[in-house]
Amino acid sequence: MKRNANRLFLVVAAAAFLFTALTSCVQAAPSPQGKANPPRSVRLYVFDCGVLHNTDMGRFNLKKEDVATTDMSMACFLVAHPRGI
Repeated sequence: MKRNANRLFLVVAAAAFLFTALTSCVQAAPSPQGKANPPRSVRLYVFDCGVLHNTDMGRFNLKKEDVATTDMSMACFLVAHPRGI
């Protein structure tokens, strides 16, 4: 259970880091007129990108007895920023 909490913390920390990095960038060129208007606030979209069926947990220094399942869910993130970055 503690390993799951650690993994969740790492995923949230990585998402926060990406969010901070993307919001601090400056747009290099204006958007073409044919594109949709940017959102009024920063939006984070999370998508389910499938499942990895991992048979060798040794890659992660884990034993099969340490985990309930060897399947790992994959998440994808899309950040929509008001500046279009």
